[in-house]
Amino acid sequence: MKKYILGIASTLLIFACSGPTEEQHKGVGDLAAKWKNTSDEAMKLSEKIGNFQDELNGRESDTTNLTVRERPCPGLDKNYESMKSNVSGLITEWQESSQQVDRLTNQIGIGKWTDEDQAQYEKLRLEVDLKEVKIAQWNASADSLYMTCQDSVAVISGK
Repeated sequence: MKKYILGIASTLLIFACSGPTEEQHKGVGDLAAKWKNTSDEAMKLSEKIGNFQDELNGRESDTTNLTVRERPCPGLDKNYESMKSNVSGLITEWQESSQQVDRLTNQIGIGKWTDEDQAQYEKLRLEVDLKEVKIAQWNASADSLYMTCQDSVAVISGK
């Protein structure tokens, strides 16, 4: 009887300590790729906001003889600064979480996978999905704000 119980316990221990499944390998690979793509999109958005801000501030300086009320994009700095601050915060959080993605990639690479790793993987998968949506929303907001200000500049300058 002891041998039977020892045999079952040994079998369970072997299966419990077996490495990550093929599905987990694929999932972590997909997560790392999606993470990199979302990181690139966040950096592009930050650059885009800075470029819009520079361009539109330059156009406002062309209209310095106008009162603040008449300027094409009053409050532009506040809107863009707020957006840029939000994006910068996202990038900072993102960099911290990137270390966890790297850790999971290393864990799966050496064939170690724990329940804690699985829970971290699920959390990061959700995080990347949420950040993708947020970045898309900010992109749309930045484009809308830019177009509104472009239209205002055209009306004031008569172009």
